[in-house]
Amino acid sequence: MGLQKDPFVYFTLKNHLLYPPPPIETITNQHNFVTATTVETVHSNPLNFERSLESQNHGLNSICNRGIFIYVTNFTENSCLCPPAYFGHRCEYQNQRISLTLQFRTVELRTVFNFVIMLVDENANIHSSEQLDYVSVRDCRKKFNFYLLYSTRPKHANQTYYVRIDTYNKEKMEYYVTMVYPIEYSFIPVHRLSLQVDVPVPEVTTKSKICPLKCFHGQCRHFSNSDQYFCQCSDGYSGMLCTINNSCDCSSNSICIGVVNNRSICVCPLDKFGPRCYLKRTVCVSNLCSNNSRCIPGGEKNPEMEYFCLCSQGYMGSRCENLETKIEFHFSKTISIPQTIFIHFVYIPPTPNSLSKLPPPDPTQITMISKLKFHESSTVVYYGGAFHLIFVEFHQQYYLALLQHNFTSAMNVSTTIIPEHRCLSIKDLFADHIQTLPRWHRAKKYYIPCQKYSNLTCFYDSDYFMCLCDIDRYPNCFKFDYRPAYNCLGYNYCENDGQCFQDNSTCPTSSSCFCKECYHGSQCQFTTTGFGLSLDDILG
Repeated sequence: MGLQKDPFVYFTLKNHLLYPPPPIETITNQHNFVTATTVETVHSNPLNFERSLESQNHGLNSICNRGIFIYVTNFTENSCLCPPAYFGHRCEYQNQRISLTLQFRTVELRTVFNFVIMLVDENANIHSSEQLDYVSVRDCRKKFNFYLLYSTRPKHANQTYYVRIDTYNKEKMEYYVTMVYPIEYSFIPVHRLSLQVDVPVPEVTTKSKICPLKCFHGQCRHFSNSDQYFCQCSDGYSGMLCTINNSCDCSSNSICIGVVNNRSICVCPLDKFGPRCYLKRTVCVSNLCSNNSRCIPGGEKNPEMEYFCLCSQGYMGSRCENLETKIEFHFSKTISIPQTIFIHFVYIPPTPNSLSKLPPPDPTQITMISKLKFHESSTVVYYGGAFHLIFVEFHQQYYLALLQHNFTSAMNVSTTIIPEHRCLSIKDLFADHIQTLPRWHRAKKYYIPCQKYSNLTCFYDSDYFMCLCDIDRYPNCFKFDYRPAYNCLGYNYCENDGQCFQDNSTCPTSSSCFCKECYHGSQCQFTTTGFGLSLDDILG
C-alpha cells in the first residue's frame, strides 16, 4: 500500500527569499538564563509525622462543616473557624451572601488600579467589602471570586441591594470611576453574580451634567455604567448625602472610603498594606526589575507572585531582562511618507507532524499603528511577540516589509519600504469577469499573476487572501484579516469614530487610537475643524 497523501496543505515560507536580505544584526542577550531545578530532599521521620498530624486534623475538622477545628482557653474548650459562607458553633448554618465572580477589562493597560468591591443597600450603608489590586498586563483574563455578606441575619427583604465597585489609581492615589450593579433577585439566599467589568476612562464618561444631589461632606459623582448619581464622601463621613460622621483610623497617606462593621475601609499606597495601611512593603526596595522598569508588589490576592515588573519600552521578561525586537522602518525616496502606518505582524504556526489529523492552524495576525511626525522619514517600533512576516499598510496600499523563515528574538531589524514590494490588488491584476467569480473560483486563477509578472512579490484579495509569489513563481496564500474589529476587546474608548488598536488580541500590553481626518489627541478628542495648522499638529 502506498503512502497516504496528507489531506491538509500547510502554509510555509521555505520556498521564499528572505527580506531584508541577510545578515540581520542579531543582538546577543547579555543576560544569563539559568534553569532552576528543584531538588527535593526526603526526610522519612518528618514526613510520617506530618501525615499523622494530617490524619488527626482531618478527623477533628470533620466536626466543623467546612471549617477548621481549634482549641481555645488552654485546650479546655474547642471551637470552629468557619469559612465566609457559613456560621454557627459547628459552621452548620449558611450565610445569606453574594457569590461574586469578576473579570476586568481596562483601557489603561499599565496602570495599577485598586478596586473596592462593596455590597451596599439603598441607603448607602456598606454591608461588606473586598479589595483587589489589578494591572491589566499582569491580570488579563483572570477571574476573581469573592463572597459579599449581608450585615444582618437574615437580610432585610424589603430593601434594595447593589454591588458597587469604586476604582482608584493606586500609583497616584486618585479616584478614577465607580460602577454599580443592582441585585435583581434579592430574595435568593445565595445570589451568584458573574460580571465582566469594563473600566472606562473618566474623560469619556464624566460629561458635564447637573448633579441633583447635595453632598454635604463629599463630591457628587456619576456612575460610569448608569444614569444614576451618588455622593462620594470625604474621609470620616458616610451616608447618602455624606452627613454621618465616622472615625477614620487609616494611615495618613491612604484613602478612607467608609466604615463596615465599625472598621474603616482603607485604600493603601503601593508600598503599604494591612487593614489600616500601617504595614510596610519592602519587596521592591532592592531594585528587582532591570532596565529602569517599575516594580509592583504582588498584593494579597496574588500570593504566588511576590512582585511584578512593568517593563520599559523595548524590554520584556519576568524582570524585564530580555530585549524586545526593535524594528526600524525606512521609506524609499520614491514613496510619499505617510503620517500614520498600520503594521501587520503575521506569525506562522509550526507545521503539525505527519500523524496529526487536525487541520493546520491559521497564521495569527496582530496590527499596530505608528505615527510619524512632520519632520520624520522613518519610524521605530518594539514588538515582543513572535512573527515571520510584516506587512505595512498606508494610503490603502500594502507593502511586504519583512519575511523570515525562523523567528529570532532580541534582534534589531532595519527594513525599507520599496515600490517593488507593493502588494497589488486583484483588481489591478485580473479582468472584471474574473473578479466577479466566487472566492474559491478566483483562487484557481491565482497562479497567473506570479507567472505573468516576474517582479511581483505579493498580491491580495481583500475578500480573504494575502498571497506571496515564491522563487518558482507559484502563489502561496493565507487568510488575512483586512477588516479587523478595531474596538479593543469590545470597548472602543476612542472618540469621534476613531479606531482602537492593541498589540495583542487576547492580552494586550499597549493600545492607541487612529483618528479620522481633522481629529487628534490620545483619544481623538480634539479637532482642528475651522482652524489652521497648529503647533501640536506639526510636532505630532
